[in-house]
Amino acid sequence: TSWIGARDPAVTAVLAVLAELLVDEPAAQVRCREEVAARNHVLPQWIRDLPQAEAYRAVRRRHVLADADELVLGIRFGRHEMTVAVFIDHLGCSSITDGGAVPEPIDVALARVAESSVDTEVIEMSLADARAWIEDAFTKPVFAPETDCWPLYRALVQWAIGRLPD
Repeated sequence: TSWIGARDPAVTAVLAVLAELLVDEPAAQVRCREEVAARNHVLPQWIRDLPQAEAYRAVRRRHVLADADELVLGIRFGRHEMTVAVFIDHLGCSSITDGGAVPEPIDVALARVAESSVDTEVIEMSLADARAWIEDAFTKPVFAPETDCWPLYRALVQWAIGRLPD
């Protein structure tokens, strides 16, 4: 609400991104979209490409003891890619205890993580299965403390699972 009055192009860009990410707040989405449409600011291409974003790959990084899984999604929008990860702790009711994103393709992100992680197995999974796993984890109670990333990335994760098939 406080940003609506600011007519700065950077604020317009933030409102355009919020219009995509606020999937669980449809009234706020509409308000942001209307405000962006009423302005004459040119948005960066990557922001204009967000509505057409598509998830193209999902993998599960399973911990060797099977007490946690990290679901990793590859998402493309225009010429850009991002990797979104969700950490599901099976010792804590199989709830989401962490999440995050990096602005790089999933193959690059997985390769970087593999260099420092020897206790996980990477398993390909269907996009629909990834959605089901993450949506189920969202319904579980969370007993873990907040991290630097979670629940900060919650809106981004919810937007990302909206790019997955049912």
